[in-house]
Amino acid sequence: MEVCAREMNLLCQKLSAPENVVTKAQEYLRKLNRKTNNYVGQADMFKYLICIELAYRFYDLSWEQPKADALGAKAKSYSSSRAMIASILGFQILKSFDELCEKFKCEHISNRFQPMFEKYCQRKLQSLPSIQKSYINFGQSIYKAAVFYTVAKEAKVGFILLHFTFGADLEKFEALLRFLLCQRIFKKYK
Repeated sequence: MEVCAREMNLLCQKLSAPENVVTKAQEYLRKLNRKTNNYVGQADMFKYLICIELAYRFYDLSWEQPKADALGAKAKSYSSSRAMIASILGFQILKSFDELCEKFKCEHISNRFQPMFEKYCQRKLQSLPSIQKSYINFGQSIYKAAVFYTVAKEAKVGFILLHFTFGADLEKFEALLRFLLCQRIFKKYK
């Protein structure tokens, strides 16, 4: 347990984490270790950094992505590990437009999301080669997150927080946003 505390403190020091974040991250780590008997498979190598990130999110503080990337957050398996650990710790990942509208206080534009999502799916399918069409899964929450962000831009929803809310990979999320904007699907709402 002493090794865990040292590792956590070292990462917190490198991230210049405030004391309340350190305390909350340690609480998350203890809870995670209790629930998983100190081992979470492949996610084990990221668990300290993920607990710190979750603590930053808990206090709604800015997560310094470049520093975190240098410490391992940029690894391909990081986002799936974060989603798994967040799930083990009981964090809810929002999956519907209604839940997002409520969370980000933009119910006034809630009727725009589903039609834009359908239009996006249609355009995306048209842009794909026929072999890829059968493999795309629009049920993944990252697609809804990208559509929600694009429509809700006027409500000033931060996409870093939004990609985290959906448990999505940041690079894939940014690529989807570029596609949406390039296709001019949302021209009417810019």
